[in-house]
Amino acid sequence: AGIWDWDIIRQRVYYSPQWKRMRGYADVDVGDTYQEWAERVHPEDRARVEEAFATFLAEAARRPQDPPRFAEDYRTLHKDGSWLWIHDEGVVQLAEDGTLVRMVGTEVDITERKHAEEALRRSEGRLRAIFDASQSGILVSSLAGVIEFANQAAADLFGVSLAQLVGSAYLTYVHPTEKTTASQFMERLAGGDLDALVTERHFQRVGGSEFWGLLSTRPLYDAPGNPSALLGIITDITEYKQLVASLRASADELRKAQSVARLGSWTWHLAEDRMEWSDTLYAIFGLDRATFAGELSEVVAQAVHPDDRAAIDASYRAMIEDGSAHSLEYRVIRPDQSVRTVWGEASEMAVDAHGRPVRLAGIVQDITERKEAEQERERLLLQLQQAQKMETIGRLAGGIAHDFNNLLAVILMRLEMALALAEANSPIRRHLEESLRAGQRSAELTRQLLGFARRQPVTPRVLDLNASVADMLDMLRQLIGEEIRLTWQPGPELWPVKLDPAQLSQILANLCVNARDAIEGAGTILIATQNVLLDVTTAQSPEEAAIPHVLLTVSDDGSGIDKAILDRLFEPFMTTKGVGKGTGLGLATVYGIVQQNGGDIRVYSEAGIGTTFRIYLPRHTGLEEQVVSQAPSETPRGAGETVLLVEDEVAVMEMAQEALEQLGYVVLVAATPGEALKVAEGYAKPIDLLVTDVIMPEMNGRLLAEQIALQRPALKVLYISGYPADLIAHRGVLTADADLLSKPFARHALAFRVRAALDR
Repeated sequence: AGIWDWDIIRQRVYYSPQWKRMRGYADVDVGDTYQEWAERVHPEDRARVEEAFATFLAEAARRPQDPPRFAEDYRTLHKDGSWLWIHDEGVVQLAEDGTLVRMVGTEVDITERKHAEEALRRSEGRLRAIFDASQSGILVSSLAGVIEFANQAAADLFGVSLAQLVGSAYLTYVHPTEKTTASQFMERLAGGDLDALVTERHFQRVGGSEFWGLLSTRPLYDAPGNPSALLGIITDITEYKQLVASLRASADELRKAQSVARLGSWTWHLAEDRMEWSDTLYAIFGLDRATFAGELSEVVAQAVHPDDRAAIDASYRAMIEDGSAHSLEYRVIRPDQSVRTVWGEASEMAVDAHGRPVRLAGIVQDITERKEAEQERERLLLQLQQAQKMETIGRLAGGIAHDFNNLLAVILMRLEMALALAEANSPIRRHLEESLRAGQRSAELTRQLLGFARRQPVTPRVLDLNASVADMLDMLRQLIGEEIRLTWQPGPELWPVKLDPAQLSQILANLCVNARDAIEGAGTILIATQNVLLDVTTAQSPEEAAIPHVLLTVSDDGSGIDKAILDRLFEPFMTTKGVGKGTGLGLATVYGIVQQNGGDIRVYSEAGIGTTFRIYLPRHTGLEEQVVSQAPSETPRGAGETVLLVEDEVAVMEMAQEALEQLGYVVLVAATPGEALKVAEGYAKPIDLLVTDVIMPEMNGRLLAEQIALQRPALKVLYISGYPADLIAHRGVLTADADLLSKPFARHALAFRVRAALDR
């Protein structure tokens, strides 16, 4: 213990070495004033301790003949910054006149005791929380069965108040049919013969209602190790018991239902190798019981599919060896050669007095329709997964194509403008022309990507496929070469379809080029059309089966396609051709075009025989639209009209500005919608045409046009975008009839569309 001595007259305090060591201080570290001592007391304890000191000193001065003793617990600061709990006791010394002159005391470190007390309080709190919050009833009774402690859940279980429960006998709540058994177990637990008991117990409430409980009970022991009380935990399992009874009843009903269902049953007498079948089992195997005269065991050996016989034999042997039921699926070949899938179970085995199996019995159920439904579901799931995969790749391809459109718009127009400036005999002209052709091929690649992604700007028309294909035959023959014969078989009275003629050309060109490469020499390509009505077995969906279709077939007698790649045939950049011989976008483009037009494409191929592509296009039942006339070939020019050009791609804006100025227009430019509004507001003269990008920061092109039109109602608008019109319309940015020029565009295309917009 540490000793301290307080000189009250001089207000100085002496601390013993042990007192200092207890706090981690050396002699020179500790001040000797009362104030310094008080500052080391924990802030939460300081006022209480100082008040105790003051009270103690006042009481000592009041009764000097019988002064009290000071005793207090509090926290004080250790040198390392931690807090110590100490127990402090002291006495006072008084002068003859009763004046307080000195106080001496001792301090003991009680930190560990305090921590232990706190841990005990927390533990007791947790146990009390568990005790009170438990959904199970908890009881502590004497060895004689009188309840001494209980929680509210126990009182609720027995239908009494907690006050009524404590002090009552446990056996009061046990059902009369189990009181004797319960009493015997309590005696064994109290006598130390039984360490624990877990059992289901039938209880009866005071009001007469009953419930089932899962009882877990064990003795509580005193210090010497003798049973002193009994602890019991009761969980209401009434609903569980009712559920078990219900399940048993359901199982009985199920067994009865199975006995009258269309399940074939059999019995096999092993010693005689003789089988008995029910009428239903004869029907499953395709036999007529009235006329059948053979051995049933031989029927099984012959009717089971050869690939499944080993599994059947293994199942029978396993049951004979271990006596447990065995089941499996297998196929049965009927006399008419039809194949049925069945589920069979060998579930019963009888043995003789020596334990040898003498009889097996089981059931067989025809599950052919269920298996076919499962296979159809798997096929549809694979079809859905393939469609989702193609859609995802399509979105990626469409995004890439959009970004390339912006780049190609600048490249193509800059090359056109450079060619216009180059002299006819200039050496650089040939390089510019080659670059322009390469750029145009790149633009065609982006169009193929957009076609696969179903975002290619299209102009569908009502077509007679027979007439349209016939017009393309010469082009296709030039494409495939003279060694390959192209055969054309038009179907009679063909229904019309709605399709962009350019897309039809893409479909046939891609399929014929693939066929040509597969033939590698002399061979035949067949193109045919016909009207078809799909039934539910050939259609991909009920909706497809309800619509008449026109079938376009392209077949070849080439090398065929490996089955391993058929599932990936329409993926973009998937090609079996050598390096430099294909982009892998041909069939992906065909797939995208067919899907975009609400159709379906299927491929059939065998190695060494050839390949057939069948394209199903929905019959068009509406009226034929007018064909849009072709634009004139001469590039139109401006007459000094003012054009406000808004484009957030600076390179595209500068290129378009230069082209329009060369065409004779006055061009105002803005890189953002905000700049465009300022230009329109500050420009004093008329603005004849707004040429604006559609998707921009701040606001889209349509909103920008509406804002400017509030002050300039006569303003005409031409939209430009790397996104196709159908996608922009789908997003609600533009209406379907908005005037849109798609990127990349050439200089003459820009000239035609600007002139047309101004002349509207």
